[in-house]
Amino acid sequence: MQDTLFENDSLVISKLLYTPKQGDIVVVNSSVLDNRIIKRIIAVEGQKVEIDNKSAIVKVNGAVLDESYIKCDGSFDDEYFDERYYNKESEVYEYEVPAGCCFVMGDNRNHSTDSRVIGYVPYDEIVGRVLFRFAAGNDEGIGKVD
Repeated sequence: MQDTLFENDSLVISKLLYTPKQGDIVVVNSSVLDNRIIKRIIAVEGQKVEIDNKSAIVKVNGAVLDESYIKCDGSFDDEYFDERYYNKESEVYEYEVPAGCCFVMGDNRNHSTDSRVIGYVPYDEIVGRVLFRFAAGNDEGIGKVD
């Protein structure tokens, strides 16, 4: 999630009355990885995600996401994609998020094990939404995560 979050940052999370929504940063107890991960929700159930790995453009329901927060060199590495989702005609990866799930990606796109690799994340694996970040070892201090 660099440059949004950093190693040793402390986070305040909550799941109280939480409904997953696009753009939220969440802590996930991934059954696929058997580990907790922190990712950003890109799409929720019923939405369609299209990713052009050559241009690093992500669309949800046809609209390009404004992702000024991502760390990327202008393209996404192919190793982070499951080829089953590649559409040879449109030359993009296409995902339709099933009911009860979301599609998550890390902000450091070329170094993120996320839904491109592990698949859709069931809502019940979300531990909570990140509300605040306490920065470790820098002058930024407390930051609200939006």
